[in-house]
Amino acid sequence: MNGPVADTVPALADDGADPRHHLDDTQWTATYAISAVARIIDVYGPAVAAERLTRIRDAG
Repeated sequence: MNGPVADTVPALADDGADPRHHLDDTQWTATYAISAVARIIDVYGPAVAAERLTRIRDAG
């Protein structure tokens, strides 16, 4: 990851301690989902990422 995305993903997961031990399962899942979306945006850009995520949502 590059630039702002590389800074944002760890910041979202960081509570100053080991995140796995202080997050419940729902928070842990949300952290992974946010990280995955941030990585997709970083790789493809916002427009293509939105299109890909819409296709994934609609396929389910």
